[in-house]
Amino acid sequence: MRQEAMEQRLWQVLRDFEVRMPGIEAVFVASEEGLFVAGALHEGLDEDVAAAASSAICGLGETAYKQLGKDGLEAVVLWGEDGYVVARRAGECVVVAVANRHVKLGLLLLWVKKLAERIANELP
Repeated sequence: MRQEAMEQRLWQVLRDFEVRMPGIEAVFVASEEGLFVAGALHEGLDEDVAAAASSAICGLGETAYKQLGKDGLEAVVLWGEDGYVVARRAGECVVVAVANRHVKLGLLLLWVKKLAERIANELP
């Protein structure tokens, strides 16, 4: 029952983010190991593949950042002609937001930071 209650809280937090941030196409949480935890993706996308890839991107981003002599990576941002993908640590998980190209990147980064902090507080 406790696990179910946590999943419900995560769903609500993610849903609130989607409602408040126009242009969000998907938002989800993955474990560090790349397992899907909670969220909603576009129809036709595999949540397990998305979670594994996003967790890997975050890990590789952290490794590259450290190898370049930097500390304290905030987020990994993928930027293409169709929009953005932002992956950020949230405790022992990764929160990922997918947004269309009309979203203001600075605003997206701010909202994902707040979302990650909120999710980190919800996780055990």
